[in-house]
Amino acid sequence: MLTNRKKALGWLLGGGLLLGAAPALAQAPAAGSWCGTPPTSPAERARVLRDIIPLEQRLAAGQRLTGNPARVPLRVFAVRRTDGSGGPDEAAILAAITGLNQRYAAGNLEFYLCGPVRRLDNSAWLEVSPGAVEQALCVPHDDPAAINVYYTQALKVSGMPVCGYAYRPGNRVVISCNDVHVLAHELGHALGLAHPQQDCDNPVVAERELVRRTNCTATGDQICDTPADPYGRAGATAPRCAYTGTVTDANGDRFSPLLNNVMGYWRCTGQDEFTPGQFLRMQATFQVRFASLNCAAPPPPAPTQLTATLLPYGGGVSLRWTNPAPGAAGYAVERAAGTSPDFETVATVPASSTAYTDPAPPARSLVRYRVRPVGAADAPASNEASAQTELTYCAAGFYGDNCPPTGLAIYLNEVQVLHGTDKIISNLNSGCGTYSSFVAQPGQVQLGEPYTLRVGLPKAPNGGVYPQLVSAWADYNHNGRFDDPGERLFQGPVPNDQLTTSFVVPAAASLGWTRLRVRAHYDFEDYYAPLTDACEPGVYGETEDYTLLVVPHEPVAGALPSFELFPNPASPQAPPSVLLSAIAPGPVQLLVYNVLGQRVLPPQQVLPGLLAPLPVQGLRPGFYLVQTQSPAGRSQRRLVLR
Repeated sequence: MLTNRKKALGWLLGGGLLLGAAPALAQAPAAGSWCGTPPTSPAERARVLRDIIPLEQRLAAGQRLTGNPARVPLRVFAVRRTDGSGGPDEAAILAAITGLNQRYAAGNLEFYLCGPVRRLDNSAWLEVSPGAVEQALCVPHDDPAAINVYYTQALKVSGMPVCGYAYRPGNRVVISCNDVHVLAHELGHALGLAHPQQDCDNPVVAERELVRRTNCTATGDQICDTPADPYGRAGATAPRCAYTGTVTDANGDRFSPLLNNVMGYWRCTGQDEFTPGQFLRMQATFQVRFASLNCAAPPPPAPTQLTATLLPYGGGVSLRWTNPAPGAAGYAVERAAGTSPDFETVATVPASSTAYTDPAPPARSLVRYRVRPVGAADAPASNEASAQTELTYCAAGFYGDNCPPTGLAIYLNEVQVLHGTDKIISNLNSGCGTYSSFVAQPGQVQLGEPYTLRVGLPKAPNGGVYPQLVSAWADYNHNGRFDDPGERLFQGPVPNDQLTTSFVVPAAASLGWTRLRVRAHYDFEDYYAPLTDACEPGVYGETEDYTLLVVPHEPVAGALPSFELFPNPASPQAPPSVLLSAIAPGPVQLLVYNVLGQRVLPPQQVLPGLLAPLPVQGLRPGFYLVQTQSPAGRSQRRLVLR
């Protein structure tokens, strides 16, 4: 096992961090830090005092953080080998754009793409440093009408690996870590933000920001609602993202920094955010530097024939569409609740996509979807498609690339549920990812019976295994959460590359399908606290979801065959399915009646443990009776069609 955590943590957080670039500055990015963007120069600080802060005051008076957003164009490039192989995951880049806009929405800033990701095939550009290589890569390709973002395999500043760099203000960002936090941080620099801890250890004490912020416009990041930050100074400690530092400023006051700020170095990334003052700084910089940028082309046509289908076992909503828009950079999948006119982007997918599954829509709600091409202002949307959800769960993913060779091998490689030697669930070599759903194939378990949970971890290229913590939960009472007593099956470290533990299905557990959640994440020891919440986002790891079909302890001879009916209510657009208990003695006959007792569908045979869709497309909205018949008798349930 890779047990040298200090070395591993430095690799994770130092080699997986942030940078950006712009040739207008003579000063090179700083090396040996999480972000290679250089500190602000005296001339830049004077410009902020003279031009930017007065504009911020006018923008605040005019409520610039409301109304139509300031739209920031991005031209994105992906560097690959000369033969066209390798390169960053473009789907992850588009997902980062979605996360980027979620973080900037409160500041009324919106980023859009100037067309598809452009591929640059030249192995000489796989490793970039400020200077000749950067100029050779960027100068021929920079778009003057946008902020240019270059993704490459590796970045070094003065020989030190970094994740990205940018300049203030500037229209070039270079990134090697395909991560939304890196992108949000570097674009913050491009839009005028500095690090909150700037000059905190300046030998000239008068240049350091005071805790009382009496000198906040001239020191630190020159923003007065970001507290003075002592990051990097002796005594500035935050074990498990709880600040415990004792270091003081020139007045003897103790610091209390923001640990979740996008521009800080504490990397407490579960809920990273900007302050209102930082948003105003970026709005002012946009007005001065970027307001005239516009790369928008005529909008491509909208996708057509969008459909939404509710998936069984709380698997989310499956969306499909046709006629991809030629020239689109990708598609934004948007969702609204009920009759609300406000849509939010839940995903951005590549232009070749014609399908997406929303894994975590709001529970027991009417949800509406539309899909529009990204890359042009006011792009038309597809038709709307809707679904009525039932029980759903949060899709708790992770930040950080965990897919080798560009990322770290920190994910779930094997999940099995065993009853003795019988394999109830067996998912081997499932591959990397930050969230994966395997709920479509349920594994049957019985009340009161013991089971074994086996979890396997992948090996790094050198044969070692990163230290990881594993947690597992089961929602036994079907309330959509995992925080009830007895629902956590395991939490703890994994010895070497495999964990084996046991659990018993409670006698009081609800019958029917039950969500099983397994999570693995890097063991940061004292740096980040272990994840105790099944829905909390984390750093470096993976969440996987499965379905347990809970049935009575023993089949009773001659018992009526039980069955599940879902979704219910249903519709012709989201038709219901029947799942007969796997312990039924054999196939049964399935019949459907209306409220007058008339049979409205032909009889069909249903096999135990298999999903049987009901063809209700020709039926009117209303109430129906679904009945199973066997030699033991009849079972029935009411069905509502909308």
